[in-house]
Amino acid sequence: MEFSLVADARLGESKILFDQGKYHASIYLVGYVLEIKLKELQYKKYGNFTQIHGLRELFQKNGINSTFYKSEKWESLFVDAWDVEMRYREDDFLDFGEEDIQKIYFGACRLIGKIKRKLV
Repeated sequence: MEFSLVADARLGESKILFDQGKYHASIYLVGYVLEIKLKELQYKKYGNFTQIHGLRELFQKNGINSTFYKSEKWESLFVDAWDVEMRYREDDFLDFGEEDIQKIYFGACRLIGKIKRKLV
């Protein structure tokens, strides 16, 4: 499995979208990266991974309780806001200011970093 290569490629694409102000797409894609990293961790632990997309459930399948992401406001808000169905919606973040959107995005990036550290 090429989890890391795919995740790194999607993270780079997510950053390009973010820099262009395409926040909904960038946050969807960064969430997909987190999903990939959680599945990579599950694969490392158990030799397989589940075909689910929910971040909360993926954290749980990896034995990671909600305090892992609930202790930081923007990480928690990201996990609460993200779902795979975002790909069918126009913009989930219209009610957020640009500064808050940035905090949500970088909260997601921090979560990815935390999962990467668990993979070493």
